[in-house]
Amino acid sequence: MPFYLRIHSSFFKRLNSVDQVFVVGHSFGDVDLPYFKKVLENIQENSVWNIYYYYHNEVAQFTDKITSIGVNPKNSRMFHSTEFFNRV
Repeated sequence: MPFYLRIHSSFFKRLNSVDQVFVVGHSFGDVDLPYFKKVLENIQENSVWNIYYYYHNEVAQFTDKITSIGVNPKNSRMFHSTEFFNRV
């Protein structure tokens, strides 16, 4: 396990009751994927991933990235970022 994930292992272990994940402002770069995978490994199996994009052409890319780490596509929802900021 990479050092940066190991030093935060206690944080990830506390995610076991999480049933929704909100991803806002990420590009889903390769550097981000180990973090998201660790989150996935520690949350409830059917947790919903709410993913916010800025450009419409990011939807397919974000879907590919999130499914590549094991998120079930049935458990992910895509929203334009304005919907997130309108909720606040």
